[in-house]
Amino acid sequence: MSKLVFVRDILQIMKKK
Repeated sequence: MSKLVFVRDILQIMKKK
């Protein structure tokens, strides 16, 4: 698992908010 995946997940959640 790359750190990029984690960052992208957080970004998606933040955008959904």
